[in-house]
Amino acid sequence: LLLSKPTLLLLDEPSNHLDSSARDWLAKYLANYEHTMVLVSHDINLLEKSINSIAEVAGGTVLKYVSCSYQKYLDEKEFRAKSAQAEYERNMEEAKRLQDYVDKWGASATKAKSAQSRVKMLEKMKK
Repeated sequence: LLLSKPTLLLLDEPSNHLDSSARDWLAKYLANYEHTMVLVSHDINLLEKSINSIAEVAGGTVLKYVSCSYQKYLDEKEFRAKSAQAEYERNMEEAKRLQDYVDKWGASATKAKSAQSRVKMLEKMKK
């Protein structure tokens, strides 16, 4: 089937039940494959040897990692997760700062307009 040179490969755990020489052959074949491939595998050696780009489907979106080894993908994914967590924490600190201001000055006649402005900022942050 692979020797017929298909233009699209859909592979789900293709290295299962293969001996080491067959896995090596498959990895070399996939590494030199010039068309589109969808590969689902838990075989890290196969992934390291045979892929050069990754598309991660998560949370209803597709993140593309072009010209990326499996290890580089893992590193980039960890970096993105840490960056997202840091941004979330900054947003939570800003929301707390704004809420503290509203709580302190919301009832004040001189600061009510400023407090309302911050309430609107908080509402935007929640979206």
